Amino acid sequence: MQLNLIAAPATQPVTLEEAKLHLRVEHEVEDTLISGLIAAAVAEIDGRHGYLRRALVTQTWELTLSRFPAARRIVLPMPPLQSVESVKYYDGANNEQTFDADNYEVVGTDEQGFVALNIVSSWPATYDREKAVTVRFVAGYGAAASVPANIRQAILLRVGDLYINRGDMPSDPDANLAVKRLLAPSRRVVLA
Repeated sequence: MQLNLIAAPATQPVTLEEAKLHLRVEHEVEDTLISGLIAAAVAEIDGRHGYLRRALVTQTWELTLSRFPAARRIVLPMPPLQSVESVKYYDGANNEQTFDADNYEVVGTDEQGFVALNIVSSWPATYDREKAVTVRFVAGYGAAASVPANIRQAILLRVGDLYINRGDMPSDPDANLAVKRLLAPSRRVVLA
């Protein structure tokens, strides 16, 4: 299994203006620095390797598998799931095909998303190769304003930590108890 980011979010979950208001900065001299701190704070918690292990603002991902699973569903590891763009596979002759969307349904919640076969459908046979199956999907809460308030506030607090303690703060959201508590309800624990 491999998971790759195809299209990054177009915006950050918090704006430069929101961060400056939080920091009580009224000038433009440090706009570049503050924008970088926002990006750093978001990178700590967003995406596959982030603290939350979820997508924040809308982004597109691809999950690749060496074959279709034995189970009747493919679990998509980056919640919340918005949509599935395509399910592609390499058939027995090693030709790329698109699995017809009429054969499956897309189910997504805040905690889990998956592609589930319809009751009368089955997964097609695939060619024996790496990346035989590719599911392209869109994940995230939507626009920046749709990201839950607890996550947005945690980002602002983390930006404040990074702004005040330039280079002296541990690079871990757990370092600030308020950030940790704000993120706790949204954190996914992935069991190996």
